[in-house]
Amino acid sequence: MASSINATTFKLLEQGSTTKVGATLTYQPSTDTATLDTTNSLKRGVTYKAVVSTGAKDVAGNPLDQNTTKTGLQKKAWLLTVSN
Repeated sequence: MASSINATTFKLLEQGSTTKVGATLTYQPSTDTATLDTTNSLKRGVTYKAVVSTGAKDVAGNPLDQNTTKTGLQKKAWLLTVSN
């Protein structure tokens, strides 16, 4: 559900930190694409973690469960490192 994709449910952090990286989030319903555009350039050599929480919902309003093999709802996280 497009309205559930927001700065609370989709965020970027430096790995090991709980502080969100400043970014603008846009969602394009026609392509089901969310884009997180950072306010400042990402730091070279730093690893970041992108997270989509279980607060994000599908078109029926059900919380997204990123790993149905585990008990309870699971968020989805990716790690990425900016090359030197």
